[in-house]
Amino acid sequence: MPTIQFKISNLKFKIRRGYTLIEFLIVIGILSVSIGSVFMILTSVIKGSNQANIGAEVKQNGQAVLEGLERQIRIATNVRVMGGSEFIPSGASTGNSGMVLTKPTGGYIYLICVNKDSTVPPTYNGWIGIASGTSDLPPPLASSYQSLTANTDLISGVDIDCTAGTAGSTAFRVDTATSSVKVVTISFTANQGVSAPSRVDFKANAKFQTVISLRQF
Repeated sequence: MPTIQFKISNLKFKIRRGYTLIEFLIVIGILSVSIGSVFMILTSVIKGSNQANIGAEVKQNGQAVLEGLERQIRIATNVRVMGGSEFIPSGASTGNSGMVLTKPTGGYIYLICVNKDSTVPPTYNGWIGIASGTSDLPPPLASSYQSLTANTDLISGVDIDCTAGTAGSTAFRVDTATSSVKVVTISFTANQGVSAPSRVDFKANAKFQTVISLRQF
């Protein structure tokens, strides 16, 4: 019976080796660090942008209030600080203040600074208001005044703090330099809205102060 032989030669077998567990873990670790770094950078950029936008808005609103006050005071012929009982800011905390300006054409301008609502949750920001009339006695209710703050929204608006300035515990102070000259000091701090997010990047404040010499005619 014939013998059959099989000859296998020049055959190459390639064995493919996969990644080991250690190599896989190293790749995962590198990816995690890279993604974490990118996320931290993006978060930092977003927070910086938020803080810059909020700060710019607070400064813009505060500056608008300050300029509005200056215009009214510079044209006045006389000025006096309101007594604490001359107006009643319902729900507001202490430290509110006001002034009565005498207009050159007759009549009066009344300015008040009302601190934020002390209730929880608050219903309004601190604000500076203006009203006019024919009596030296100002309107007793805060609702009679129009706010000089451009944005009164509790979140995106600005909160005026009447006690955080350098004019003492109020926003307005009147000093007599001479018998014919009075010096008016306006000082307040503008903050983000009272109901704004409590995150650091949503917090901003700016202090405002000006001194005006008022010559009595």
